[in-house]
Amino acid sequence: MPWVTELTGAQVVSRLRNAGDDIRPDDAKARFAPVEGTAFFEPHGWTEAAYVDLFLDAASLGRESVSGRALRVLMPLLPAKVRANLKRGLGVARLERSDGAGAGSE
Repeated sequence: MPWVTELTGAQVVSRLRNAGDDIRPDDAKARFAPVEGTAFFEPHGWTEAAYVDLFLDAASLGRESVSGRALRVLMPLLPAKVRANLKRGLGVARLERSDGAGAGSE
């Protein structure tokens, strides 16, 4: 059985922290954003089967915002390091058991 989870990239959490605490309540802080992304789950028996970036893939889902469109248009013009940091910033991942075990076996 697959596992679907929302995943926030560590770079997004870092930017939010730098934006200041006055823009969001304490209960809205992102607390889990593994630097290694979905690879974080591999030692626990899960591998990434699919990933949808909520900003960059929104157009293909018919849900693109104005800011998402601007980001998609600007991406090719940005330096490679900046592009890498923007990818996988906020998305949804489908994970599957890599060890063949059922989801309740851990």
